[in-house]
Amino acid sequence: MNYARLIQANLSQAKLSETQLHSANLTTANLSSANLTQANLNNANLIGADLSQAKVTKVSLSYADLRGVKLNGVSLVAVNLDGANLKNVNLKAVSLIGSSLAQANLSGQNLAGLNLSGVSFQNANLSGVNLTSANLCGANLSYANLEKANLKDANWVGANMTSAKLAGAIMPDGTIHE
Repeated sequence: MNYARLIQANLSQAKLSETQLHSANLTTANLSSANLTQANLNNANLIGADLSQAKVTKVSLSYADLRGVKLNGVSLVAVNLDGANLKNVNLKAVSLIGSSLAQANLSGQNLAGLNLSGVSFQNANLSGVNLTSANLCGANLSYANLEKANLKDANWVGANMTSAKLAGAIMPDGTIHE
């Protein structure tokens, strides 16, 4: 099903585990309660799609366009989101433990208080992100853009901050990085 055109398709409760949907167009598709375990959705267009209650364990969504996707009740554990566009996605109640968000665009997101331990944000755009009181223990933030991000009270013990851009960021102790 690579390159499939499934715009506004109703795939609610569909069993799509291990399905190849590389570069598929699923704009505003209903995938609520679908089983997408280990599916390949690399480069897929999921703008405005509904993934509420979907099973997405070990799904590959690298470079997928996820702007405005509904993720109510979704656990993104061990999901590959490298290079994904996550603008306007509510990640507040989503588990991202063990996921990879390398090169992902999360600018302006509210990730306050989330457990992001061990998550890879290598080369990710986290500019203006609210990470207040987030758990970033062991996270990989190397080369990430954290300019003007709010890291107040964040726990980043063991986090890799190699070459991270921190200009204007509010640091865990409340000071502003120059």
